[in-house]
Amino acid sequence: MSIIIVLIFLLLAVASLIFNHRRTGIIFALLAFSLILLAGSGLLTQITLNSLQAIPPLETPHWAKRNAVLILGIGTTQWPATSHISTHPLGYSRIHEAARLYYLCKQQSNVCRIITSGGDPTKHGIAEAVVMARELTEIGIPSSDIIMEANSRNTYENAKFSNEIIHTQKLDNIILVTSGFHMTRSLLLFQSFDLHPTPAPSDRLSSHFSLIPLSQNFALLDLGVHEYTGMGQYFLYNFMGWNSIHKK
Repeated sequence: MSIIIVLIFLLLAVASLIFNHRRTGIIFALLAFSLILLAGSGLLTQITLNSLQAIPPLETPHWAKRNAVLILGIGTTQWPATSHISTHPLGYSRIHEAARLYYLCKQQSNVCRIITSGGDPTKHGIAEAVVMARELTEIGIPSSDIIMEANSRNTYENAKFSNEIIHTQKLDNIILVTSGFHMTRSLLLFQSFDLHPTPAPSDRLSSHFSLIPLSQNFALLDLGVHEYTGMGQYFLYNFMGWNSIHKK
């Protein structure tokens, strides 16, 4: 997305110069150049990521009588020349954190569940929830303690459909596991369903500072822009009253 913005600025600069709007063309060219330097160097990227990743890791969780670790999907990966489907690379830290919390929970409480939440937005023929559940059982989590929510297509639906499971199972303590950059928006959407889970960010991303613009910094910035776009959409929908309609 950030690269597209740079290209738009450059196209506007060229168009302005073609139509003899030299001052406007220079302004757009400077905007494109500034964005390349700020984003590509990692400075703007890190500022964006820091604002999203303010929540620290959950080291000493509180456990109640009926607990659930709710893990959000981030997509699946189809391996070439095979039918094997695995969690997206950015999702493995979520698997690890969910398992860690589950084992801590089992040391202090009898009722410990893991809810895997995610449908099949990547159209691989299998839901994220099912893939995550399989990977959790492969590292020793009993399948009887895993609940799959396999219908959600986005974070809003993660919250909506998980809310139904939480109330049906009468769970009184929820820990939310997702990536650090995704946690702020996730909590916002869960709170819209009057859910207030304890956040447990599974990872923290950092840009790589460089005098030469790096593509990885643009990619990380796009993750942050996507989160802010999603939050902006949420507030817009709230203002227009659409979220209250969708909850019904």
